[in-house]
Amino acid sequence: MTQADTVVLILAGGEATRFPGKLGHEIDGVPMLVRTYRNVRGRWPVALSVKEPLAPVLAAQIDAALVVDRVARRGPLAGIVRAFEVLESRRSFVVAGDAPNVTLDELDALDAAWSADVDAVLARNASDIEPLVALYDRVAMLEAGRDVLATGSGAVRDAVARLRTTTVRLSDRALVNVNTQADLP
Repeated sequence: MTQADTVVLILAGGEATRFPGKLGHEIDGVPMLVRTYRNVRGRWPVALSVKEPLAPVLAAQIDAALVVDRVARRGPLAGIVRAFEVLESRRSFVVAGDAPNVTLDELDALDAAWSADVDAVLARNASDIEPLVALYDRVAMLEAGRDVLATGSGAVRDAVARLRTTTVRLSDRALVNVNTQADLP
């Protein structure tokens, strides 16, 4: 599919049970997924992990490769694994589609911390890591993710625990993740 050294993968295939339709919800007049896409495009090719084709209103505003997650209800790790099976990049940023404040500045900070000694550079805020704002060695994360999915777990953190990682402190504002309407920026 996409052949580049580095790709940005936006995760847009979640069930959104606490906030149905959230990726189409407008923030400052722009659907959340479109806002996330616009914030991270421009430097690297962008792909989206989806469970189905995008709604026409979103598809008309996003020019990115789509990778359909074949495994329903297994969470973001299944989407990452499927996308990493298809993408041909050496590295991939992963950005949650419901992280509308992540920009190229945050991706640049992750990229600057990359070294040959790590398999992943994870964003962190004051209290925790954010594995859905991260830069991964595609093959290392693919292998770890497959192993974790095979055990029955679908936790991205379980896959990350198998990798050599470092972290970069990013602002709490940048790492806002919208799971409910109360989380909207």
